[in-house]
Amino acid sequence: MSASVGGINHSFVWQSATDLSNITTTTAYLRIRPSDGAVAATSWSTSTVFRIDNQAPDGIGAPVFGNVSANSIVVNKPEIITENGSGLWQWQVKRDSTELGFNPVTTTAITDQSLSSNTQYIYSVQFKDAANNISSYGNTSAKSTLAVVSSGSSGGGSILVVPVPAVATSTPVVSTST
Repeated sequence: MSASVGGINHSFVWQSATDLSNITTTTAYLRIRPSDGAVAATSWSTSTVFRIDNQAPDGIGAPVFGNVSANSIVVNKPEIITENGSGLWQWQVKRDSTELGFNPVTTTAITDQSLSSNTQYIYSVQFKDAANNISSYGNTSAKSTLAVVSSGSSGGGSILVVPVPAVATSTPVVSTST
């Protein structure tokens, strides 16, 4: 917003996050009255209504996974997230302590490649909204790449070992008929 006093243009810059941190509103406006201290202040000048979004997305769920190989894991964008402001813009995956870079929110999954086989990785996701507010990382999920085991044959082939989730065991039921 700018105003002119005594023929000199003045620009006013307001960092809303300093005064209104962690807030989202759709009905904000600024009202100023320029004065040079020597001349009586002029009439008030009012901006048009504008939106303030100083609130980062939150409530981020854990990522879920798609295809897994010996050297890559597909990480799907979490479905659970709260954004009440300017709308989601980008999301970023973190593997262990490595941030993998922001992706457009329209991208529903990323493939994390060049991983070591038979290794567990911990993933979490953060979001950025259209006002550049960046969330903290959400809940974590762990996923392991597949193991590659040599077949031992002279053909030089290998066998891909697929991990099987643990299954609860129960006592077998024995039935006899007489």
